[in-house]
Amino acid sequence: MENRKFGYIRGVTGVTGATGVTGVTGATGVTGITGATGVTGVTGATGVTGVTGATGVTGVTGVTGATGVTGTTGVTGATGLTGSTGATGITGPTGLTGATGPAFGTYGTFYRIGTFTLGATGIVPLNASSTVNSTGDFTLNANGTVTVNETGIYTIDYRVQLAPGSSAAFIATRNGVVVAGTGSQGSSAILNGDSTVAVNANLVQLNVGDIIGVQRQISGGTAPVVTVGSTVDGVTSNSSYIRLVRIF
Repeated sequence: MENRKFGYIRGVTGVTGATGVTGVTGATGVTGITGATGVTGVTGATGVTGVTGATGVTGVTGVTGATGVTGTTGVTGATGLTGSTGATGITGPTGLTGATGPAFGTYGTFYRIGTFTLGATGIVPLNASSTVNSTGDFTLNANGTVTVNETGIYTIDYRVQLAPGSSAAFIATRNGVVVAGTGSQGSSAILNGDSTVAVNANLVQLNVGDIIGVQRQISGGTAPVVTVGSTVDGVTSNSSYIRLVRIF
């Protein structure tokens, strides 16, 4: 090659000599500043799901949590069909007897219709019972007395109607003994006059089995026979009666 500027002519380049031995590597230079992060590449396709591993051992049960607030009560369901009636149970033992009922449930009236005569200390011969007497509480005896079948406090009232011209005193008796405070007397001295009555009422304690009667009463001497009862306008009256009503 010719180089006219410098006044010489370049010769042909010679053959390249053999490469020399590589020198010692120099020290590494300081690391340069990290460049900006490049744009994130497109997410690759999801790989195939691996085989599920074996279930691990169940852990210890934790402490039970606090009970939650009770929820609103639901709507009541429809009533179910009534079941069959069960068999009747065995009857229980009989209870204690209750208190005695009202006292006025015990009452009785006993009487005699028509006239009869009565001597001294004679018992008025009652011979009939009211149809509305309480059942089983009294017994009318053949001699005109009445047996009490229930204990209690009774009102006793009696009436004896004397024929005109008769006078007599009467008293209630219990078991043949006069009952204090039950005496009464009637007197009609005029033979053709009005009849008169002996009446009395009192409270008496009576017991089961007591025998009650109405008896003529005298005080010494011999009393004349008296006629009890009368007939007016052809009608014979209820000549005598005794009524007993238990109030306690």
